[in-house]
Amino acid sequence: MSGSTIAPGNSPGTLTVVGNYSQAFGSTYQAELVPRTSTSDKIVVGGTAEIADGAILNVSKYGSNSPYALNAHYTVLTATGGVTGTYILTGNTWISTFYSMVADYDVSNVYVDAKQTRAFSSAGKSRNQVAVADGLQSLPTGNTLRDTIAMSQTDDEARSAFNQLTGEIHSSIKGAVVEDSQFIRSAAIDRLRSAFETVGASANSSAAYGVDGLSVWSNGYGSWRQTEGDGNAVSMSHNVGGFVAGADAPVFDNWRLGVLAGYGHSNYNANERGSSGNSDSYTLGAYGGTQLGNIGLRFGTAYSWNDISTSRNVGFADFPDRLSANTTPVCSRPLVKRATGWISARSLSNRLLASLM
Repeated sequence: MSGSTIAPGNSPGTLTVVGNYSQAFGSTYQAELVPRTSTSDKIVVGGTAEIADGAILNVSKYGSNSPYALNAHYTVLTATGGVTGTYILTGNTWISTFYSMVADYDVSNVYVDAKQTRAFSSAGKSRNQVAVADGLQSLPTGNTLRDTIAMSQTDDEARSAFNQLTGEIHSSIKGAVVEDSQFIRSAAIDRLRSAFETVGASANSSAAYGVDGLSVWSNGYGSWRQTEGDGNAVSMSHNVGGFVAGADAPVFDNWRLGVLAGYGHSNYNANERGSSGNSDSYTLGAYGGTQLGNIGLRFGTAYSWNDISTSRNVGFADFPDRLSANTTPVCSRPLVKRATGWISARSLSNRLLASLM
């Protein structure tokens, strides 16, 4: 009847009903579940089981306060003649911010199972967090990393894990590699400006030595930069240093053509993501230019190989790890290769064309 409670004994125990079983509106079946096992209270009915609308199934833990397993499965009622109706499930059903215990049914049984009630991505606030969450969601249950995330107790805890797993430093480094192409371009343009003795060459213009029209030159460079975060990716510090050397000679009436080679070393740090990296860059290129009255025309192309190493510290819940990646230009598929081309006229802004492969 309404307001009554039924609870199998022996904690947990089994209550056997020889005939039919009926549970009224407002009445409660109190079932104890043993975490990390499949053991629970159980009602076994020889006939039919009828559950009225508004009947309550209240569950509690017995013997341990450990969380329920993500694959938890308990049979709390079975009826040979079949089960009709559904319960209102109450009590200790919490597992994590993503998982809860829910009532399931088939023709002859009532179960209490662990089920995912929210997608991982629902906790994400940034595009990177959502992308990582979707990737984790696609992993099978039982995967250690997925299950660790699934047991997150709060959305903040889940977002912290997503952030550590984004690997966004790899994308940030690719952007920095494109930025670094300016040093090769600037060195070649400065060399040509010096050769034609025009204004606009930098104060640190190339040192050159020439014999019979052939000039050999070299130039050093360095930079310390901070790429600010945008609410999706975090800020990254980036320092680079290197040198460029080349040789050019006069051709035709008023042109110079040359070749160059360069080496650079960069360091990257994204401290908010526990990520860092470094790279060694090797460049080969060609350039040329002329002076047409007051107009200087410069052009060039360069190809760079980048040997990049990264490391990331990942530590959340019970999943500490250190992830690393390394690529080398002598392998068949280096991580980043850069092709760069440029055209410059004195009366126009430099135009850079760069691509990563």
